[in-house]
Amino acid sequence: MNQEPGAARQARARSRRCIAVAGLLILLSCALLLLCHSLWLSAIGSFLVVSDPLQPADAILVLAGGGSHRMAEGAALYHSGYAPWVIVTDMPLNVPGTRAGYAELMAIEAGWQGVPADRVLTAPGTVRTTYEEALAVRQLAEQRDFRSLIITSDSFHTRRAKAVF
Repeated sequence: MNQEPGAARQARARSRRCIAVAGLLILLSCALLLLCHSLWLSAIGSFLVVSDPLQPADAILVLAGGGSHRMAEGAALYHSGYAPWVIVTDMPLNVPGTRAGYAELMAIEAGWQGVPADRVLTAPGTVRTTYEEALAVRQLAEQRDFRSLIITSDSFHTRRAKAVF
């Protein structure tokens, strides 16, 4: 009976040592990840960003959800002559006091960027995801007989957008 408490004590001590070693390994791993973050963040960024060579297309699609920089890129492509149309999609806005829809705001932004209003097309419906956006744009593209699009988005969104479209 006297040996049982000693064995239990040794088991607890061994367990504490294992937990301490595991904690130290986790701490060292976190420190290593932090010190080498430029390497692994660059690798992740390189994986997420895809880009095809620019070629003339039937239209330029400015994906919803980003800021005005997406439209600025789309407008620059339009002005460079890559496509005669700019397509926007509508999505729900949760901005108090705003009566305009997202597509309407993006069309206004396109005008500010120098794209004529009659060159901006709005895909049908309201979208919430990139997949829904692809379906809406496909419908518009089929109606207009568009065969090619240039898609503008945030660089980290390009791999997913390419997979969906």
